[in-house]
Amino acid sequence: MTAIKNMLMSSVIFWVAWIVIPLIMEVIPTVGNFIILLKRRIMKKKYKPLSHYPEVSLIVPVYNSAETLYACVQSIYQSNYPKDKIFVLLVNNMSQDNSFEMELLDLNPLQMEAVVFNHTDRCYFCKKHLFLELKRRAADLPLCDGTNHSDLSHYRPGLKALSELKIHSPLAEAEFSKQDNREVGALIGLEPKRL
Repeated sequence: MTAIKNMLMSSVIFWVAWIVIPLIMEVIPTVGNFIILLKRRIMKKKYKPLSHYPEVSLIVPVYNSAETLYACVQSIYQSNYPKDKIFVLLVNNMSQDNSFEMELLDLNPLQMEAVVFNHTDRCYFCKKHLFLELKRRAADLPLCDGTNHSDLSHYRPGLKALSELKIHSPLAEAEFSKQDNREVGALIGLEPKRL
């Protein structure tokens, strides 16, 4: 009788353990997590809007992305983050397709009366006309130009147009001078006459 009792007791202990252990290890944590998620969904935490948004630089390596590159960059700028705080740097990762194919614009500044008149502010009118057309074609994507820091110390009427249209000049903003351009160009093997 004791043997049957011991066998029955060990069988009961086995089955209780077989039921209790998964219950403790899986079912109870799952139900607990479900309740926590349900509570979070019902009682959403309200976040205060940021008083200051830091600048964000995104480096996007591009490899054979001709069909998706524009949509990728556009999706970045369609986020809720302030557009003037996002800087995107596209890096050609030895693409073999037309990822960086350029579109040539047929803009002849000599067809503009303000430029032909040869007024001292002709660069303002030319730059404004050019970047208005570029902004129209680029939709919501940001534009930048190659003005360097050395240009800021000279009379450059085109800079006023850039400022009005909120065009970034990353080289000038980084205080990158014409000499810096030459030195970096020499490092990457550009001929001095191209600098």
